[in-house]
Amino acid sequence: MLLVGLVVLVLMVLALGWDTSNWFLGHRALANLADGAAVAAANDVDTGTWYRSGGRSVRVAQERARATVVAYLAGSAGDSGVAGVRLRSVEVAPGPGGPEVTVTVVAPAGAGLLRLLRLVPPEMEGRAAATAVLVPP
Repeated sequence: MLLVGLVVLVLMVLALGWDTSNWFLGHRALANLADGAAVAAANDVDTGTWYRSGGRSVRVAQERARATVVAYLAGSAGDSGVAGVRLRSVEVAPGPGGPEVTVTVVAPAGAGLLRLLRLVPPEMEGRAAATAVLVPP
């Protein structure tokens, strides 16, 4: 009886370690995905405004930034290793060095033990910001 109890305990500890490592790796993958999406959106500068201002004004349009992030996630989310990636928000705000794009993505945590215990697994979130800066030639 003690052996069976010990085996169950060891299996539960292994399952908890497995779930924890899946959460950690998933969180890192989401952060990387958000980082790439933020950089892609920050690179989508409104060139018309740039040229009209003679290189003094850098602008990133909210709608274009969101479209760029959606396209980036459509092409990259499948390769991230995280299932169920969703875009939570894309924000463009003025920053001291230029417009700052902040991207937040979410996905359910891959948690096998929590599901077996009928508990709701936590939701992972990845957030990153990038600043659009153009250096005149």
